[in-house]
Amino acid sequence: MRRVHSSVNLIEINHLKNLLEAGGVRCVLRNQLLTGIAGEVPFDQAAAQLWVLDDAELWQAEEILRDWRRARFARGPAWVCSECGERHEGQFSQCWKCGAEKAAP
Repeated sequence: MRRVHSSVNLIEINHLKNLLEAGGVRCVLRNQLLTGIAGEVPFDQAAAQLWVLDDAELWQAEEILRDWRRARFARGPAWVCSECGERHEGQFSQCWKCGAEKAAP
């Protein structure tokens, strides 16, 4: 069993758990309740932790997390929704206002 990520952001770490599970990696979260005391204790001690249960699946987990990090920081150019005209930053693929998908380039 190996820790692969930690964060005080519960939305982020639960999203990553979902990504790993969707990729067939068995994992668990630990210390979720400690995030509420971040700042009162050092952040590294209050962070929720994502653990891979089987070391044989570690390579797959690392690949999924690497892809997530790459996509997280990859921003394309801003775009305007073809349905409602709302302007969006490049990393978004769907309009927050009307739900339309970003048009293919």
